[in-house]
Amino acid sequence: MWKRLEYSYEGTPAVKEAKLYICKDKYAKFKILEDESLLEMFYRLNVIINELQNLGHRVDDEDFSHRFLRCLPPRFDTLVTIIVRGGLKGVTPTQVLGDVITQDTYHVE
Repeated sequence: MWKRLEYSYEGTPAVKEAKLYICKDKYAKFKILEDESLLEMFYRLNVIINELQNLGHRVDDEDFSHRFLRCLPPRFDTLVTIIVRGGLKGVTPTQVLGDVITQDTYHVE
């Protein structure tokens, strides 16, 4: 009975594997969209990571932050270098987002 419920919710193992493959591909090819804000990009990446984790694929904070930083527009190159050199271990993606938003605020003003 539980297997039938699981299959109804998640799909068969083959379907689950196909979903995982598609999500991994979205994650690998992720980039900022034209006219997309930093917050929108971060949210969209977070949705993909949540999908991966729901399918049993672990994405740690360091990988999340690294992917986010690598997708930023070129105007953030110096900030990305500073953050990466400082290390991403022990830093949450939300903290990285905060640093980027702060830089963007100073850049605009």
